[in-house]
Amino acid sequence: MAILTDGSVDEIEDSVPTDDQAMKVLIQDRRTLLYFKDIYAWTHHARDGFDFRSPKAAAEFCRANKFAETDVVLKFDTGRQELRVPVWPVHSTATVPAEI
Repeated sequence: MAILTDGSVDEIEDSVPTDDQAMKVLIQDRRTLLYFKDIYAWTHHARDGFDFRSPKAAAEFCRANKFAETDVVLKFDTGRQELRVPVWPVHSTATVPAEI
């Protein structure tokens, strides 16, 4: 398993495998470890999760629906390999107000 902490979904979009190396693009909640299934359901099983087919599409869906603490997960059919990219920063990037 690889975890990209400095990368973004846009950076991995070009590195996704070709059709001869099948994969599934999922959204996973970091707190519950559940995979997005549909707008009304999440699942424990990656095989039942919705396949977004594109890391960028999955990330845009998370942002549009304001999913916090989620990762885009690329699950490869070649075995137990996966690549995960945080959609939102793990640590807050809020700025501290200036003193008056």
